[in-house]
Amino acid sequence: MGRYRRALPPGTVHRVGGNGFCGCSRRKLLLILQERARELGVALLFEADIDDEARFADADLVVLADGINSRFREKYIAHFQPEVDVRSNMFAWMGSTRPLDAFTFIFSGNRVGPFIAHAYQYEVGRSTWIFETDPKTFKRAGLRA
Repeated sequence: MGRYRRALPPGTVHRVGGNGFCGCSRRKLLLILQERARELGVALLFEADIDDEARFADADLVVLADGINSRFREKYIAHFQPEVDVRSNMFAWMGSTRPLDAFTFIFSGNRVGPFIAHAYQYEVGRSTWIFETDPKTFKRAGLRA
């Protein structure tokens, strides 16, 4: 991140338009997928602990959404072969109702160091804002993980 602080003056804003971006909220996508699954006769099961996966032995497909610390992915690590690439920067991922007509990158900073915001609108009335900085700036700013 240090190279941005030297290369760009504080308060620099870059808007990147014309990329044809489209999206929707996670909730809307899940509702669309659930509706289609029901139309196809799929049995949906929510908020259930799966202790005996043998109960799904006759299933054509099982989709689990048990998060980043998935015990099933860990159990079948040899099959899934996941890769984890941990980076050091600290970030906060937030939502907003502020409209944006393009991907927006804001480079800013103060005496403690540089901060970058990445922002984009994914549906009408909803946008995502990701604020990012390096670990040293995070600490100097008095922030805690």
